[in-house]
Amino acid sequence: MTCTERDSFHRIREVLNHDRSWSLYALGDLAPAELMHCEWRFTAQDSPAVTLFYRAFDPPVFFAIGSAMALERLLDQAPLPSSLYLHIRPEILALVSERYRRVTTKMMRRMILHEPA
Repeated sequence: MTCTERDSFHRIREVLNHDRSWSLYALGDLAPAELMHCEWRFTAQDSPAVTLFYRAFDPPVFFAIGSAMALERLLDQAPLPSSLYLHIRPEILALVSERYRRVTTKMMRRMILHEPA
C-alpha cells in the first residue's frame, strides 16, 4: 500500500516507533515540509514493514524496516530507481543486491541518548 492518505501516516509512524533508534531519520521525514520528497510504502495487515524513497537527494535514499519477506513484497510493487543510497539493515542487503548490479556497503554508527545526563 502506498501512502496517499493522511491516516496512512499513523500506520507508518506505528511501525517506525517499534525501533526508534533505527528509524530516527525516517521519523523526521514524516514532517510536513519533507513529505513532497517522500515515497512511502507499508504493509497494512501482515508483518509490519515500511519502505521510504527520499528523493530530495540524487541518488535518492532508500530506507527500510521490517522482515525480508514483507519488504520483498513492498519492493515488488514498484520499480526501483537506477541508483540509490541505502539505509538498510544487513539482513536485507541480499534482497536489495538482487535488484542491482553493484552494491557497496559502509557501516554506519549512531550515538543514541536514552536518558539526559
